[in-house]
Amino acid sequence: MRRILASLFVIGALLAGGVFATGAYFQFQGAGPSFQIVTGTATLTATPVGGTLGSSPLVVGPGFDQYACIQIHNDGDFPLNVTESLAFTAGNAALEPAMFLSINTGANCSISYGTDYTLDQYTGPQALGPTLAVGAYVYVVERLHWNETGADQSTLMGGNGANPANTLTIVGTITGQTPH
Repeated sequence: MRRILASLFVIGALLAGGVFATGAYFQFQGAGPSFQIVTGTATLTATPVGGTLGSSPLVVGPGFDQYACIQIHNDGDFPLNVTESLAFTAGNAALEPAMFLSINTGANCSISYGTDYTLDQYTGPQALGPTLAVGAYVYVVERLHWNETGADQSTLMGGNGANPANTLTIVGTITGQTPH
């Protein structure tokens, strides 16, 4: 009985192997979609569009109060988080507490001034609103004015010639960075 079962098992295995070995099939390969991938750009354009800041050098002192309105346009391919940094690259550090700076953002140039910081209190970079969509604009109003609350500030006079140490150079940098 065992031999009969073993013989039937061998015959079944040979038949199954023969069926699988001689099996035929059809195959078709068609064209799938094609993709071209190019990298985009992160680009901002900053354009002064209003205000009274702009001449250089600015002659400042008690009563000085000027502002600039800058239009920032996201003309790249990605939404961007926009910040502005200010650097005080040269000049008399004693002039920093005498000047106030405020930065505020909005949909046009008729927005109110932001929080005043003396230049020595300024911490950057400052965020210029929420994420700026592709093609969108934001307006930044920057106000620079003399801090008149101090005592006699005569030691800060004459930076335009008689005392060149009483000058301050401020450099602004606007940065757009993708959120991811």
